[in-house]
Amino acid sequence: MKIRSTTVVAIHLAVGILGFANAGCAQQVTPPTAPSAAPPLSAAAILEQSQQISEAQLKILSDQKRNPTDWVGGTLWAGVAEFSHVSNRPLEAQAIVQMGEKVQWQTINHTKTPFHADDDCIGQTFLDAYAQRREARFLEPLQKDMDALVEHLNVPADEKTKLTWWWCDALFMAPAVLARMSNVTGDSKYIDAMDKEWWRVAGQLYDPQEHLYYRDARFLKMTTKNGKKVFWSRGNGWVFAGLARVLTWMPKNYPTRPKYEQTFQAMAAKLLSIQGKDGAWRTSLLDAEEFPEPETSGTAFYCYGMAWGVNEGLLPRATYAPAATKAWTWLLENKRPDGVPGRVQKVGDRPGATNAQDTQLYATGAMLMAGTELMKLAASGPPLS
Repeated sequence: MKIRSTTVVAIHLAVGILGFANAGCAQQVTPPTAPSAAPPLSAAAILEQSQQISEAQLKILSDQKRNPTDWVGGTLWAGVAEFSHVSNRPLEAQAIVQMGEKVQWQTINHTKTPFHADDDCIGQTFLDAYAQRREARFLEPLQKDMDALVEHLNVPADEKTKLTWWWCDALFMAPAVLARMSNVTGDSKYIDAMDKEWWRVAGQLYDPQEHLYYRDARFLKMTTKNGKKVFWSRGNGWVFAGLARVLTWMPKNYPTRPKYEQTFQAMAAKLLSIQGKDGAWRTSLLDAEEFPEPETSGTAFYCYGMAWGVNEGLLPRATYAPAATKAWTWLLENKRPDGVPGRVQKVGDRPGATNAQDTQLYATGAMLMAGTELMKLAASGPPLS
């Protein structure tokens, strides 16, 4: 059978050659060419891509009945606020004001845990709106909440049995609000209280060998089925993005700023070393075999953080711009047909599987932050490729 198969192939080749000969060699056999490389990403292209994502999400959001001020919506609106400064249209800024008016610029509160960091996340957007328009009603309810939080955080540590921010996600939700509140009001009490609690959390959840954060104390000694430490991708995405957002509003001469920068740089180097060849990260950062599917929310936060780090001079462009660009390309390739991010791990607290059609608002917020920083990156140097 092997000989016969070879013969059949030879006959077909001969017929083809004769056919070309009989045609007077009018046709030439053209060897296949390698697919052309994707064109470099320009700021204009990233703007258009981000506009499409934002518009698609805001359209879907208008048909949903949900509280926009929980942590899921708060993360989306933080991304919309960032993008509104470069979107080149009024859509995003108008949507933010409409949302704020709807909730009367009030945060929500967990009744049993009044200082829950998730409730503070929407403050990032309220502060941005206030900074643009300077309307007191945009700020007053939030500032009252932050005053109470500062008073709580300033209770001596030995009088508190637990961390206020006991899970790593909280480092995205609340610290940036306190840091920017100091920036907006000129009162350092907010950032000072934040700084104290941040390093209490880091002392318990940061692994100085791996340069990653455990999601919470339950995971300190937990391992995957392959014996690897359990570091959740989105959990570390919350921290990596949280560092960028805190540093954005922290004074350059703030006493502990070097510690934040060093942590950010160490995390960036670790994350770069475990980025997938496709540009994405897996939900279990140190055990890609546990859940081999790539995931969007963590990838978007890392894309944002790396691009921001290059723009701020904390990360070398030659090393991190390609990593961020590769991540962005993967994110675009994994949008759903309706234009919003796909393959987003559902709400959770640890590594897990992903599905191509799963989406969440926090992933869109992270993508809009990433797109904003990538636009700046593309505009400030050589094309991104």
